[in-house]
Amino acid sequence: MNKLYRAIFGVALAGLMLSPGAAYAASLTVTIKQVNSNSAAQTVSCTLQQKGCVLPFVLNAGQPTQQSVNINIAYFADSMVLNFQTPSGYFYTSAMVGNVVVYHALWSRLFQGSAPVTDNVTLFQPLAPRLFGAQPVSTSHTPAANLEITATPIP
Repeated sequence: MNKLYRAIFGVALAGLMLSPGAAYAASLTVTIKQVNSNSAAQTVSCTLQQKGCVLPFVLNAGQPTQQSVNINIAYFADSMVLNFQTPSGYFYTSAMVGNVVVYHALWSRLFQGSAPVTDNVTLFQPLAPRLFGAQPVSTSHTPAANLEITATPIP
């Protein structure tokens, strides 16, 4: 499954190409902490186009016990893509498209320049069984955790 995940994730991100002549940061530091939780912030550094940049993270996602999540990070040129993988599937995130909320198993962020960017991201359940082509099993999505994600390009 891990090899399949890497292949699918790599193919999906292959479309994010470097523009000729553009200068991009050599690496990206990503710091993630759960909002309204006593958990400490976790940090990982990913190099440009690095395969397998993973931040193991423990969060309280509405369960009686803590839940382990692997946050898979891909850094390409002026963007990053994340997914939130558990042993049982992937958390959804949401985005507004017009007046409609759309749920995705991938979350992305574009960068402008080298300034740090911070986003608040809500993770939703039920878990998606697959990273791609996963259709929500119900129309109801329950917020499970709020994360604060700060990404800092490093020249």
